[in-house]
Amino acid sequence: MHRYQFTVWALPTATLNLGPDSPSALFGFNLNSSALGKAVLTSTYTR
Repeated sequence: MHRYQFTVWALPTATLNLGPDSPSALFGFNLNSSALGKAVLTSTYTR
């Protein structure tokens, strides 16, 4: 079984003002700290 998660974030600005070499941890921190809301869709796939 495979599980896929799709997340849509509502942000107050169009960009997070991070450079292309920013670490993913910094991206995740800024995303979570500035998010107005989010929705998660989880689907599963089996053969």
